[in-house]
Amino acid sequence: MILDWLDSLALTIGPGLACFVFGIGIVLGLPILYLLTAGGFSYVQIVLGEWRLMRMMRRHNRSMSPDDLLAKLNNRNGSIIIERPYLGWGISRIWWTPDDIAVLAPAEPRTVEDFDYDLTNITSEPFTEWAVENYLSERTGKAWLVSVFKSEGLARRFAKRFPRLKMVKVESGLIQLIS
Repeated sequence: MILDWLDSLALTIGPGLACFVFGIGIVLGLPILYLLTAGGFSYVQIVLGEWRLMRMMRRHNRSMSPDDLLAKLNNRNGSIIIERPYLGWGISRIWWTPDDIAVLAPAEPRTVEDFDYDLTNITSEPFTEWAVENYLSERTGKAWLVSVFKSEGLARRFAKRFPRLKMVKVESGLIQLIS
């Protein structure tokens, strides 16, 4: 089938030019196909992982809907944790805890703007490690999962509605990269 197409192309534009066009197609097409396949597979893995996490948190009574979170915030208690579990994918999660996490933390939380993304010099982040272990971990954490995937927009809406809302950001994807 491809040879028939190449023969008809050769008759139309000449054999040398047809081989050149076919070669360019292969040179450009194979890397693009590889990126689409590898990227698509990775994204499917991320989606399945997020779905599995949400199911697990529901099973362990550690999830709540955004409406439930709204009720908690109306009572003016707790903190929101925005987690970025994967570097470079734009995936974020929202967690809620009744604790004032910034006060309880043994280390100062850093803002996302403070993070150094020089991947040749990544160091441990004490606040992130503490927050993951005590609040976000599937096994040892105690925060409730509110939203997965692209959750930062929802967090911004909550922050706009509740200006005194305590909110911290955690780049847990760095921990996975360091380990």
